[in-house]
Amino acid sequence: MTEHSGELSGQYMKTQSQSPNLNISYIDKLLERASSLKRKNPSQSLEFSTKAFIHSKDTDYSKGIGLAYLYSGIAKCNLQDFENSLMDLFNALDVFENISDTPNNIATLNAIGMTYNASGQYKNAIDFYTQSVSEAKKADQKNETYAAILNNLGIAYQNIKEYSKALDNYVLSLKAYSNINDEQGEAIALSNIGIIHSLQNNNLNAVSYFESALEKKLKTGADSQSLLNTYLNIANAAIKNNDAEKAKVNFKKALEFESEIEDSQKKYSIYDSLGKLEALAENYDGALNYYKKALELIKESDNPEEFINTKQNLSVSYELKGDYKNALKNWVQYQEAWKKFITQKYSNEIKDLRENINVHKEDVKSALENQFAERISKLNDNIKSLESKNESLQTEIQGLIGILEKKVKKPLIDILGFSQILRSEESQFTKPEIKNLFSETEQQAKQTSEYVSNIIDYKQIETGKKKAQIGPVNISLLISSVINSHKSTANEKNIVILLKSDPETIFINSDRAILLQVFDNLISNSLNNSPPNKEIFIKLLDKGESVRCEIKDNGSGYTKSEINSILNKNVISETTSINELNLVMVNKLSKLLNYEFWCDSDPGSGTSFVLEFNNNIS
Repeated sequence: MTEHSGELSGQYMKTQSQSPNLNISYIDKLLERASSLKRKNPSQSLEFSTKAFIHSKDTDYSKGIGLAYLYSGIAKCNLQDFENSLMDLFNALDVFENISDTPNNIATLNAIGMTYNASGQYKNAIDFYTQSVSEAKKADQKNETYAAILNNLGIAYQNIKEYSKALDNYVLSLKAYSNINDEQGEAIALSNIGIIHSLQNNNLNAVSYFESALEKKLKTGADSQSLLNTYLNIANAAIKNNDAEKAKVNFKKALEFESEIEDSQKKYSIYDSLGKLEALAENYDGALNYYKKALELIKESDNPEEFINTKQNLSVSYELKGDYKNALKNWVQYQEAWKKFITQKYSNEIKDLRENINVHKEDVKSALENQFAERISKLNDNIKSLESKNESLQTEIQGLIGILEKKVKKPLIDILGFSQILRSEESQFTKPEIKNLFSETEQQAKQTSEYVSNIIDYKQIETGKKKAQIGPVNISLLISSVINSHKSTANEKNIVILLKSDPETIFINSDRAILLQVFDNLISNSLNNSPPNKEIFIKLLDKGESVRCEIKDNGSGYTKSEINSILNKNVISETTSINELNLVMVNKLSKLLNYEFWCDSDPGSGTSFVLEFNNNIS
């Protein structure tokens, strides 16, 4: 047997034995205490290991000597005293080899691998882990230690970025833990497999393994820190997998352990990520809430770049929400923070350059100042843009108020006046007169409803909120139904509306509701422009690759400049007539339904409205 000195390696407590006849059971109790404290309190573990070592020497208890070396080595590793740790562990290895203690020999090889891994010597760690696995297989000891060694071997391969070998060993570790029904160990192996898949961008697999690990951890009552890390692993993998909803759910689950998160940077990262996810879902109130919480966790002086990025995200969310006042306020704060950060960053660079490159100092200074000025200029442009948007919004609001005053309020007052006259003086009117009053009231209400509907649709298109639901539409039948809806107006003016469809039934891919509005606007426009006793011709033709519809009236017509002015109109005001608004809407909706729209017209000769659809169904 190899002789060992009477002290453990390094400058640690030495204890003289008071009684050389102490029994083995007392030494084993010392070793149990040393083992239980080697990670929780490594300093205390060393004290018990030292006492156990001295008493084991006095009683010539070889196994006790070996275990004292082993636990002392592990404790010193946890205290990052790697050199003395390895000395103790190699001494332990000598002892266990001499007394043929295979289980502890395997455990010591694993401990040496762990020490090399902790000190960054990964290839040495792999060598000793591999020896440990080999010895365990020879001894057929595929127990918890064997499963843990396989997991450790995976970690070492992961540290040198040999992910395929790491994954192989994690899978073997999972199988070993499963064979002995160790669900806590399975959870560890599943988490590590998930990490490898995440590193290899197999994010769907990563999410699956992290969720399996979470299930095991919840079942076995894992501590809150372990659950927190697993929720974060799932959330981050879900983001990479473009599963925003799952990421959001798991970040929120992680926040349930907020009191356990001591690292404010980690908290900031969670809130910042949730802010981005809510913004992505267009829930700007939620995004603003999380960005504000993120900003509470960092100081501009300590984390200037994170502060600037989050401030920018906050400003953008206010802008997208339409809260331009707060957007402007936060853009200004963002500008000030960026200016301060850039000034500090580049002032240090300017100072170094002045000291080291005196020849070029003026050129360097000028270049940095230009870069800084360019950035400030862009920020000023951004602020001006926001101010302009705010002014445009105010102008638009005033315009809408004018429209409501002239185009809606007045007709409603007229309708109310007609109603009061009919109620109070009904006997003074003949039946034809009453019928005429009802007809006028109905026409006023219809035009007002049509105008308001067009205004609402116009705004929805402008803001991108109006979406098309595309599907097969019988355009021949749809136009017939629109003609029928205008029959009473046509009859009053003795106008005949003729439809010719070739073939009789034609289908196109479009949005039926929006298409109804298009033809309603055009036929209404033709009726409004046509004098009594005229005809309106509607021709529908399937040309093979496209379907063309032409609506020809004999009305007053338009000049080319009038047509161009109407179709290029970007602002709706109280001066916009119902006929103009009808055509503006048809032109706007052409982009939504992907059709071409144009007008052929001469004053006094009527107008032809032409629509060309490139999506017919044969």
